[in-house]
Amino acid sequence: MSKLNLSALQKVSASAAEVIKAVAGESDEAHPDDSKAMCRLWDDLNDCHAPPAVVKAMADELINLRQQNQRLRAQRIADRRRYANLTPETQLSLVRKEPTNEQDDE
Repeated sequence: MSKLNLSALQKVSASAAEVIKAVAGESDEAHPDDSKAMCRLWDDLNDCHAPPAVVKAMADELINLRQQNQRLRAQRIADRRRYANLTPETQLSLVRKEPTNEQDDE
């Protein structure tokens, strides 16, 4: 896990959303044709909230979560197959009774 806390991740997300809105032309503060405002938004995102080290930490954390999710999913599938598809011998052993001592004496 990375050392990024929730508030830092929320700031990165908000800053990236501002840049995305500005590029799409939906921002009141900046327009795609206003290079000074666009540079200010990009600089704020890249320098303050999401420098390359933060982006790398976020990507590493996401990769780790996805790998863990894949391992858990594979384990669940294996467990489901193991317990749902019993072999005939296993099924028979569930209903067989062990002989008691009284039956052995006869």
